[in-house]
Amino acid sequence: MADASLYFEEAVAERELEPIGENISFTHGWVIRVPNGDVEQRLVQTSFGTNYKFGTCEWNVRLCSRHSPFGLTNLAQEPGQRSKSYILVETAKRTKIPGGSCHIAYTVYYDNDMRYELYSSTKVATIGMVTDGLRFRTPRGNFMEKLTNAFMKNEGKMIVVYIEMILPTRFFFRRFEDLSIFAHGKLPEYPAHIEDDFRFDFINNGDYTIKCSDGDIKANRQALYISSLFFHDFLPSSRSKEFTVRKSVDAVKPIIWYFHCLCFEMPETYELDYVKRIMDAIEFFDPVSKVDLMHGVHRSLCQKLADVSVLFKYIFM
Repeated sequence: MADASLYFEEAVAERELEPIGENISFTHGWVIRVPNGDVEQRLVQTSFGTNYKFGTCEWNVRLCSRHSPFGLTNLAQEPGQRSKSYILVETAKRTKIPGGSCHIAYTVYYDNDMRYELYSSTKVATIGMVTDGLRFRTPRGNFMEKLTNAFMKNEGKMIVVYIEMILPTRFFFRRFEDLSIFAHGKLPEYPAHIEDDFRFDFINNGDYTIKCSDGDIKANRQALYISSLFFHDFLPSSRSKEFTVRKSVDAVKPIIWYFHCLCFEMPETYELDYVKRIMDAIEFFDPVSKVDLMHGVHRSLCQKLADVSVLFKYIFM
């Protein structure tokens, strides 16, 4: 039997000879459940990443209605008037990328199982705008009409938005310190004297209690409503002053505190299981600044692995 390593070396050599294209294409499918007519959904948004080789870029996507958040109350339009809604795709905060383009299409499904198509749009090129990063929006016209009708007239139960990003290859081969989490500013740590900082008054004077499986966390409802998409949808319809979640305090507390003070710290020591639990909590509470929190966890984990590597190197020297 031939040495498998020879085939591996040949494959690597062939790969190195393959030409690298000027652009790389990424496709993301965003699944949206259409709310019932009696449910007001003010924010419809998601995020995704484009990753290749040494580079990564985070993107935020949301449905908008002119200059307002996308919601049932601001979609009303006169008969024959063109839809004012649009899809906005933009780089996450402080992400720099040298150009690119975006194409969008969507399919509206008649049923929750997405077996029967009600409408499938053509793929359109978006309008690009350069701000602090990159921003793309769907063009004006009738492109969004069927998607808007799914929300306004309950025409369809599920929607899948297909987002194609065409990005320059050179972005993904930049220097290591310019990439991923290291291109983002580190989230502030907790102050030395929390008891003297007004941002932490909620610890003793909070008007809301989050009951975890192993303890309680105090909070302010206004901060939760503004900072968490989950609580943004949940709190208006709830009169209770407490919320029960089947997660541990150590995974939930850093997120709730971040909602109030915009500071974030991971524990000094933790196991990899803790990373999974806090990431699950981040997904559950769906922060408005989800990417920033995920970068905070990522940065801490990278630092932890680097410290362990240095320790092993020192032990076995």
